[in-house]
Amino acid sequence: MGGISEINKKLVVQLRQELRIVYLIYHRNKNQHGATVWWKQLNILKRNVAQAVRIIEGLVFRGVCHDKQLLKLHSLLYSILKLQIKKMYYDFNGVISLGQFVTLGVVLIGNLARIYTVYMHIYDTLEEDFRRIGCIKNNTSSVNPGMSDNEVREALESIADEEIGEEIGEDLETMAIFKSTDDNSKVLAASGKKDNKYGKKKKQKKKKSAIDDLFG
Repeated sequence: MGGISEINKKLVVQLRQELRIVYLIYHRNKNQHGATVWWKQLNILKRNVAQAVRIIEGLVFRGVCHDKQLLKLHSLLYSILKLQIKKMYYDFNGVISLGQFVTLGVVLIGNLARIYTVYMHIYDTLEEDFRRIGCIKNNTSSVNPGMSDNEVREALESIADEEIGEEIGEDLETMAIFKSTDDNSKVLAASGKKDNKYGKKKKQKKKKSAIDDLFG
């Protein structure tokens, strides 16, 4: 139980922020990229992190600690850290390689790197609890030795280290500005329609928001 009390609350807040970014990417790109190869990985990441956040918040902020929750949390962390991370990394990198949506690819990789780092911290902190309930056998030290590709791990750690001093809130603030710009455009468009109701109708050209430019 001591491991749970040692989880840094800032990690929980950061993971929640990363989930918000995942949701934003998901909803802004669903129609355009929903059939792509990398989209499946984003969907897996979204569902995994959403479940992990709920469990971790219960452990840290509400003191809800049952072996059932720990078993589920281990399954979620292990799934990303051991089974999915390599596929996600290469598929998201593929978005950059295509050249058409480079910024989107960079956002995906940065988001994945930060989630990976938080997951590793939480996994290491709860290692003894995972051992106690039988998730980790005594002859294995942690999830790291089982990683399928050290190069991927090192790349993600390097990316996360480069961004460790930056506030994730800045990303969200920027995206909020993009959304505000988009909302304002809709309000202006609606106002224009109202004004034209009693005058000559003018065909309004749809204006792309900054976030549309960012994510293609």
